[in-house]
Amino acid sequence: MSELIKNIKGTKDILAQESVIWQFLEVEIHKFFQKFGFAEIRTPAFEDTNLFVRSIGNQTDIVSKEMYSWIDQGGKNLTLKPEVTASVVRAYIQHNLGKKFSINKLYYIDTLFRRERPQKGRYRQFRQFGVEVIGSMYPEQDAEVIALAYNFYQSLGIKNLKLKLN
Repeated sequence: MSELIKNIKGTKDILAQESVIWQFLEVEIHKFFQKFGFAEIRTPAFEDTNLFVRSIGNQTDIVSKEMYSWIDQGGKNLTLKPEVTASVVRAYIQHNLGKKFSINKLYYIDTLFRRERPQKGRYRQFRQFGVEVIGSMYPEQDAEVIALAYNFYQSLGIKNLKLKLN
């Protein structure tokens, strides 16, 4: 009798009934953030490992324990993205986005990977959305991002939201 092949621990199949919910949420993310002047950015699923070592730090758990990294046939160190900010900043610099717009308001919906030992409710492969605003020197920009996050969740009909700042 052959052994049944299952998904890897820490990953999840998104089947038809749940996929509809994901599609709805993604459409709402696109509509909401575009309404406030954000443009979508999509970066590659993997990057040069040094991007994460330099941006996150060599001593962090993400870099030291949790990245899926390998050396390709050309000898280059590559890593599946454990987070998106470093990739967005890399794209911003590489494509001179600061010369095109003084303030770049970007949002993303992405699949990320962390090689941690999965705990309940945590996954090795997961979806995340977020925003990055690059180019503003005013702290009010941070307040706008926080307010947008709160208002986005409120727009989904989530009740009893509490915003905690530290």
